[in-house]
Amino acid sequence: MLMHNVPWQWAITMGVMNTIASGVLLLISFVLGIFGWLPYVALLLQLASLVIIVSLIPLFMNLSREFFKWIFVFLLVHVFMTVLTCSLYYRRDGILDEHGTTVTALKDCFYFSLNTWTTVGAADLRVQPSLRLFSSCEALIGLVTFAIIIAMVWLWCTENMIPKELALFDGMRRNRKGLVTQRMRIRTFTGKDRELGKEWVDPPILGVSYRHDPLRGEWVPVEKPSDVKEDDLLLEPENPPAPESYKGAQNPAKDVPFNNGK
Repeated sequence: MLMHNVPWQWAITMGVMNTIASGVLLLISFVLGIFGWLPYVALLLQLASLVIIVSLIPLFMNLSREFFKWIFVFLLVHVFMTVLTCSLYYRRDGILDEHGTTVTALKDCFYFSLNTWTTVGAADLRVQPSLRLFSSCEALIGLVTFAIIIAMVWLWCTENMIPKELALFDGMRRNRKGLVTQRMRIRTFTGKDRELGKEWVDPPILGVSYRHDPLRGEWVPVEKPSDVKEDDLLLEPENPPAPESYKGAQNPAKDVPFNNGK
């Protein structure tokens, strides 16, 4: 939605409304399960709620990556409500144990429902003939939900990984000593000196030095002097060239060990 020139206020409004709608569908499904009414309608409501959650993932992630935790928790709530609701239907008709005895205990029905949702199956219990198709539909919802959960975990991993060339122990950069918050000397950019004691360092080499972007949470190359602010976290070459070569030139050096710039 945010990629189609929609105002962020409208995006947030639609996100909140869809979240409420998804929760209401789950609650209606749960109420149907309590009274044992319309089992397949309850499954359709659970599936519709899951579709809404999937639509919320790109919407909220485009607003802020901090919404990831909220979406993941909401997805887990959906899993719990689905398993619990289905267990209420199994409790209504009962499930059969290995001796053919009908079992109606909620804990046994929840156990059977959870195994059905995960598509593992419970070897010591089986469903009544009247709910065979119902249990298969629950397993189908669980299979789809599993794929979404795995995608969410992979999304979290990719969002928190830096490029391989910037990893601490990859390539020639494994010899760098560490990272510290640094300041740059002002003279190179403004033509004026500023006394900073032992805290100042040489300005970054354009195209070779990297700064840490706190908003993106990753290291990005320095393409122009205005990219870097005071107190930015920098990765600097260990043996920088003379200051005269900094003026707009891209330094071709690549396999240079990095340290804290001092």
